[in-house]
Amino acid sequence: MKYVLITLMLLLALASLSCSSVRVSSEEGKDEALMPVTIEASGAISAIPATYSLSDRGAVGFEPGKYTIENLSEGKEADLPIILHSNRDAPITFHISYRKPSYTKEGYAFAPDEVSDWLSFSNPTPILQAQEKMEVVATIRLPNKVTLPEKWEFWIAIKESGQISQVQIEGCLRVFVNMYK
Repeated sequence: MKYVLITLMLLLALASLSCSSVRVSSEEGKDEALMPVTIEASGAISAIPATYSLSDRGAVGFEPGKYTIENLSEGKEADLPIILHSNRDAPITFHISYRKPSYTKEGYAFAPDEVSDWLSFSNPTPILQAQEKMEVVATIRLPNKVTLPEKWEFWIAIKESGQISQVQIEGCLRVFVNMYK
């Protein structure tokens, strides 16, 4: 129970970290911006599985904890860099994928089911060596003809592959999308 409380305190303390980076282009591959798409990133998530002690397994995590994409429109794409980190003394494999939200922020709709087809990852199953940090880029690319809510949310799930404990830890990076008006 002590490790669970420590984990919760770490999550609250790390929520103020931030970073941002974005690339936006049209489906034709030309960089363009009628209205600049902006992305705000904040927070970090660290997970310490409750069944492992800090000394034998170590902590893993990712940052940021959330992204807000402003002014996204049809035919545009945006890159969302995710930094994975491992404080373990052995290699670890992550699995990164789209996840339908369990709930949404007030004022945001659930993302349409097709978002899973529009989201890709530079490396969906990265292997981190001991004490390593690695960047994986998630790219959301909207098709040319699509009708979407003005504000919607989706999640990116990040979890350790091949966890052997009964407790499966899955962290979710929340992505809030505000469409171009």
